[in-house]
Amino acid sequence: MNLNELILGIIGLLKLQKYSDQIVALLNSQNLLLIIIYLISLSGILSLGVYKIIKNKSILLNKLFNLNDNLNLLISTIIKQKIYLIFIIPVALNLFLIFYLPPTYDEAFTFLNFIDRGIIISMSYYPSPNNHVFYSVIASFFNFFNFKSIIPFRIISAIFFLASLVAIVKIFLKDSLNLKNYYYILISVFPLSLVYIYSSSLTRGYSLLIFLTLINIYLIQKILKNKNNEYLKTFSLFTSLAFYTIPSYFYCHAIFCIIIFFFKKNSFKYLIKSNTIILFITLILYFPIIIFQGYDFIFNSNLLTRIDYNQFFFYVSSLKEILEQEVFGISIFIILILSFISLYYSVKIKKWKEFLALFSIITFTLFFPYITKAIPPGRTFHLVYILTLIMIFLPTKILTKKMTKKNLIILCFLIQAILSVNILRHIPVEKYSINAEEYSKNILGHNKSYFLCSYLYDPLLIYFKNKYQVKVNKIYLSKNIFCDVQKVAGYDWVVIDKKRDLSIIKPDFKSLLWNFYKK
Repeated sequence: MNLNELILGIIGLLKLQKYSDQIVALLNSQNLLLIIIYLISLSGILSLGVYKIIKNKSILLNKLFNLNDNLNLLISTIIKQKIYLIFIIPVALNLFLIFYLPPTYDEAFTFLNFIDRGIIISMSYYPSPNNHVFYSVIASFFNFFNFKSIIPFRIISAIFFLASLVAIVKIFLKDSLNLKNYYYILISVFPLSLVYIYSSSLTRGYSLLIFLTLINIYLIQKILKNKNNEYLKTFSLFTSLAFYTIPSYFYCHAIFCIIIFFFKKNSFKYLIKSNTIILFITLILYFPIIIFQGYDFIFNSNLLTRIDYNQFFFYVSSLKEILEQEVFGISIFIILILSFISLYYSVKIKKWKEFLALFSIITFTLFFPYITKAIPPGRTFHLVYILTLIMIFLPTKILTKKMTKKNLIILCFLIQAILSVNILRHIPVEKYSINAEEYSKNILGHNKSYFLCSYLYDPLLIYFKNKYQVKVNKIYLSKNIFCDVQKVAGYDWVVIDKKRDLSIIKPDFKSLLWNFYKK
């Protein structure tokens, strides 16, 4: 068997025959050598891992038993202390949005280009930041059932959303078995920021990222208390997985490193070791992508608006718009007023140090991208929407100190209801997504051909084609700058991007982005 036959055999084994031309084109001699080196290195690492597992079998088993016992104890605490009741509204809202929201452009792109193509493609293909690689790999495992809908993958996001609620409880419990009253309110408001509840309802990796971030916050609690390096490897592993989910986790990780540096004695060597491990693991995870696309794929994010240092006021105005429209759904001035009220009462109950710590982290998180000359989307401000509501409700100790559990839960429900109404009023549904299914059904038909005048295939059209198992004869993607429907022949439908449409005749119907012509 020659090399070409071997490659084609592997492609067949992985059921990637329809991508065989593209795969073979990428497999030049250099890439093949790198793949062989990668596989040998990975085999060596896995072999070493298996050896260490066998060698330290009893220690690892004890750790697994302890982890299981701790998890069971945590779940038992959540049930006995009725903490689960304050999960009801966030989880119900999350599930409602999962089934209510129409498929979005990014979800369709993620499903078609990564999840539906399988684990190998998800691990090695990064055309844009739409590929939250770790999430795509997890979702690809579930796609062995060949789902035609994105709903099962939204449910994966919901699972991580629920896991993040459990993680935040553990953070507030610390090593205690009794949750203080005012922590109920902090836990209840934590998931109800606009950006978090929305992004956790989509086929995207944001709820997974928040879950990993919370695990690292819990580990930092442990790291700051321990003088040794007990949690070094665990923290490094989960940080690498967070980077593997979304590279913009860099902003969050940099802040965690600063916290460790200032609050842990002799932490410089610790951070050097940890970041060396993180770099090594992250490179191993991203190496299949690096082979085919080079290392600079990580810097080619079209989601970041680049700025110069002399554009500070533009950055501030953009930040205000992002926080109001994407993160909170309310005026930033209301957030500031509530923050000042929180500061006043935090001083009264001697919680001002906690308030200032939260305020400092939030402020630095907001302005850190300016240092890197970028304006990221609201979804990248992980710590902002994790910590802001917690900061605002920090002094609720005054209200909750003598409250009964019943009245406390009722207060939590009331606050959650108000926050939920705000979320539902400001859900950022993509206008095009609302009618995409209707438009797609109107033009899709068996054995028909389509002319698309665009740089890219419309992922929503292709998604609905696959969902309803429509057998299309041909879809031609034109890269012409402008198109005129009267100059196109031989197709059942012509779909032209409005910005490129020179046609003088009226389209049969039109959406936010496209004009649709029946030939």
